[in-house]
Amino acid sequence: MTDGSTFLQPKQAARAALQLTTIAEDLKSKLDTSVARIRAIQAKGTQVWGDDEPGTEFVKNYDKGGDGAASGTLDAATRYADVFVDVGPIVTRAINGTVDVDQAVGEAITKLTGQPGEPSPDL
Repeated sequence: MTDGSTFLQPKQAARAALQLTTIAEDLKSKLDTSVARIRAIQAKGTQVWGDDEPGTEFVKNYDKGGDGAASGTLDAATRYADVFVDVGPIVTRAINGTVDVDQAVGEAITKLTGQPGEPSPDL
């Protein structure tokens, strides 16, 4: 919990948001590659696990025709990676919005008081 004050160092926050975006894009790329490889294996069906009864049973229970845990897990990994990629730009917009509001408030106070406000040292 905070005391109601918000402190933002825009340059440092922007660098962190950029790093987050880079990390998220790398993670998404790696997950997409892994998901594609796993789906390619799944597409082979019993060729991978064998045509015998245990192989056929494994394939049937492994993914239950696309409605099982295997597909659900791959779909979730893809969705989470997509969301993670969106976070960096959202943070960047929040930083920019905070700076814009701070500047607008400072300008309004300057107009009201006739005295220039001091800019943030990070701007």
